[in-house]
Amino acid sequence: MTAVCFSECHKFSDAACELMASSCPNLEKVDLDWCWDLRDSSISEVFRRCPNIQHINLTGIKFLSDDALRLLPDHCPRVRLLNVTQCDSVDDSRLYALMRHYGSQIEIRNYYGEVL
Repeated sequence: MTAVCFSECHKFSDAACELMASSCPNLEKVDLDWCWDLRDSSISEVFRRCPNIQHINLTGIKFLSDDALRLLPDHCPRVRLLNVTQCDSVDDSRLYALMRHYGSQIEIRNYYGEVL
């Protein structure tokens, strides 16, 4: 399996997210938008266990912070799209750091959905 979509699955839990990450290490596309209550710990597991991720949509995950995103460069070298629209705790400085790391190969959407 290379793609999963749990878009708007409000009851998708941290435990389910971690199970997905450990069971599907070949994921390239992960859509978790509006899975409100996921925390950094489960998103971090996705980054650690799924190194082939190219597209990840984390729109509206209210507990996502810079801590999880710090793992991307070391664990997910192929990321081409990162969407953190409406993620309150993600700082633009972290997004710009990711842009510097990945260069022109990545499209990042900030809190407002704007492409940086």
